[in-house]
Amino acid sequence: MATESLAIAEFLNYPFDSDETYQQGLAGIIAGGALEGKTDVERSDVLQRSRLFYYNRLKGSTLTPEDVKLYQTTSGNAALAPQAEEPSTTQAPEEPRTLTFAELKELIESGRTDQIPNNRHIPNDLHPAAPTARWGE
Repeated sequence: MATESLAIAEFLNYPFDSDETYQQGLAGIIAGGALEGKTDVERSDVLQRSRLFYYNRLKGSTLTPEDVKLYQTTSGNAALAPQAEEPSTTQAPEEPRTLTFAELKELIESGRTDQIPNNRHIPNDLHPAAPTARWGE
């Protein structure tokens, strides 16, 4: 159990925010809409599961969400849990964040161009109203 506790503590302290490979994978998860319409608890769960998946693959461990939750409740380390917020790569709501090339490609290929920041839909049709007389005629 001591080895598992050490692995969980290492997982909880892993620098996911600065791990570029993890951030790229997380960007794909976010672009796929995995956090849309979720409560803070559900978002936190998705983020923790993505972190566990990545960490287990990186370190060759087999930690589960239940292991982490049990460790946090028995050792009082709930403060080290992943936050329910989106990763630090996002910016303030008034300023849209810059998408990675992979995110942009995914949005275009999946037809979700409406989710591209500052992307405007320009209809390919003419206005349905009848034209008015020209000014000055």
